[in-house]
Amino acid sequence: MARITVQKSTSRTLFGSLLVAVGAVFLLNALGIIDVSTLISNWGPLLIIVVGLISLANNPRAFIVPVAIIAIGALLLLNSLDIIEANVWQLIWPIAIIGFGLSLLIRRSKQSGKSVSHDDLDATVVFSGLEMNNSSDNFKGGVITAIFGGAEIDLRNSKLQGDATIEVFAAFGGIELKVPKEWDIHVSGIPVFGGIEDGTSKPEADSPPRLYLKGTCLFGGVEISN
Repeated sequence: MARITVQKSTSRTLFGSLLVAVGAVFLLNALGIIDVSTLISNWGPLLIIVVGLISLANNPRAFIVPVAIIAIGALLLLNSLDIIEANVWQLIWPIAIIGFGLSLLIRRSKQSGKSVSHDDLDATVVFSGLEMNNSSDNFKGGVITAIFGGAEIDLRNSKLQGDATIEVFAAFGGIELKVPKEWDIHVSGIPVFGGIEDGTSKPEADSPPRLYLKGTCLFGGVEISN
């Protein structure tokens, strides 16, 4: 429980700091103290780095893509400040491809069949789609990543013996998660041009099993339902 609280607090702190900084910049621009157009052209890539840091704070186990985003932002920042002289866009695509490749290699592939019974969920979709029905008797959580693709995960036949956590990352893609009505769902995360929709009903039991879903959405969406 403490680990979940700390990570949630970190992501909110980063996002809140970003909003304060952006508001301060536009206030100083309105007062004629700084030129926001010059500032954005030089320091705009910092926003990409912050987005990567927020994603990394929310999804530490799905670290490959957030680290790639941070690296891309850092390259753009160094280029805008004339610290490096290179065609950054020629570097970004290899970094993105390497990141996607590593994410596929590092993760244990557990998505070969539509009907599985894995206690630890690990599903990665890149430029493709996935439909999975998991019927674990002791579901412990896991990671779902969808990049330019879609993942439909059905957990309605799974059982929780205690609390569990699922980390989801959707970038230009979508994730649909179906859970049993007996589970109490707790959603946290900061969507960036995306959304997380919790359409589940609250369980009637006094102490229902709890599933914590921590999501990062970059131009993507996550939908949870019963």
